[in-house]
Amino acid sequence: MTHPTDNDPAQHPLEADAQHAHPRHPLDQAPVQRKAAPAQPRKKPEQLIRLPQRVKKPYATYVLLGLNIAIFVVGLLSAQANEWLLYHGVNIPYLTTHGEPWRLVTSMFLHANIMHIFFNGYALFYLGKLLEPLFGRTRFLLIYFLGGLGGSVLGTLMNEGGLGASGAVFALWAGELLYLYRNQGLYGEWGRQRMRQSMIFMGLNFAYGLFVNLTAEAGGTLIGNFAHLGGLIGGALLTYAIGPRIHIPPQTPTIINDIKVYDAEDQNASLTNWLPWLVAYGIGLLIIMVVAAQIISL
Repeated sequence: MTHPTDNDPAQHPLEADAQHAHPRHPLDQAPVQRKAAPAQPRKKPEQLIRLPQRVKKPYATYVLLGLNIAIFVVGLLSAQANEWLLYHGVNIPYLTTHGEPWRLVTSMFLHANIMHIFFNGYALFYLGKLLEPLFGRTRFLLIYFLGGLGGSVLGTLMNEGGLGASGAVFALWAGELLYLYRNQGLYGEWGRQRMRQSMIFMGLNFAYGLFVNLTAEAGGTLIGNFAHLGGLIGGALLTYAIGPRIHIPPQTPTIINDIKVYDAEDQNASLTNWLPWLVAYGIGLLIIMVVAAQIISL
């Protein structure tokens, strides 16, 4: 007896037609077990550049962040304390230029509401983690305070009072952008991506400030865009003058795990190099304040 599948296809016209006129669809075939492609081993770099790192932990960033939050919480818990802080600390251009210049600094530690301190605090933390270890605490704090002071001064010149750490944060943003731009070859795609992110954040911040000020009703809350701009300009000038200038001198590399490690150096790490620039910056702010006092007194 023959097996049914041994029959002549001609005895089964439908089956024969199916076999010859309509070939079997590939998906009808039994699935073939495929082996997973082996994971490609991560290629070991041939060389690395070791940057000069001033500090391992950004403690100054944490202190500044904690100080801003603590002052805000005090004002939040006590209406009387909040009134005192605002009365004595907010940058009011007429008072600032007529005997109360400390408002230029105290206003940098006051915030209007939760969202205000949240965004400034987040930006400070985001920027401080990168800049403080690379710049060192001294240069980081100089850019933060003097850049923020530049924001307060420009705001005063434009008769724009206000409060908040935004001017100082914009100074750090300028510091980050200028540093990464100077050292594009070291940071590659990561540096370019971070620059794009920071420029987007800054652009959105400026756009939001313009929108709020243009749509605000009389007596409503305004955003200090000139303080932001002043901080940005001040931070760029300061970073250009005192920021790290990374250089890789000729050297015999250290071999670590078959990787050549080159040590970079900072050619602008001396205080004597910074001092003339800092003095010039301070004189510039003083001149602007004198001009602001004359304009506001008119």
